[in-house]
Amino acid sequence: MMPAVTGTLIGGVTACYVPLLRDQIRDGEIGIPLTGTNPIKVRRIEHPWLFRASVVGQIVLVTLLLAAAVVLLAEAVLR
Repeated sequence: MMPAVTGTLIGGVTACYVPLLRDQIRDGEIGIPLTGTNPIKVRRIEHPWLFRASVVGQIVLVTLLLAAAVVLLAEAVLR
């Protein structure tokens, strides 16, 4: 039962984060939360390559979270 709950929670977090990431990409400013309460801001106009790299990195991390949620849900169903 715990993998199902964990997979559902991870899927919910991912589903909530995707629109935030889309809005950040559209606005041209990505916040990288390495410093706690005050994230590092990367703007498309100031640092285009770093902006693209951070977008790709965050998309990869969201994809990995979603894949983990699917694996956990599949494990819970197959038990």
